[in-house]
Amino acid sequence: MEELGEHVDEFLALETPETFSAVGRLYEDFAPTSDAEVIAALDAVR
Repeated sequence: MEELGEHVDEFLALETPETFSAVGRLYEDFAPTSDAEVIAALDAVR
C-alpha cells in the first residue's frame, strides 16, 4: 500500500486481507477498458 503514495493524493483501505495481492488475479479477463468503451457504456444508459 505504501507504493500507492507515489501516485495518489489520498488512499483509504478499510480492510486489507493478508493474502491480498491484486484484484486482477481474481478475473479470467481483466484487460483495460478503453476510453471509447467507457463513453459508449455511459451513452447507453443516458
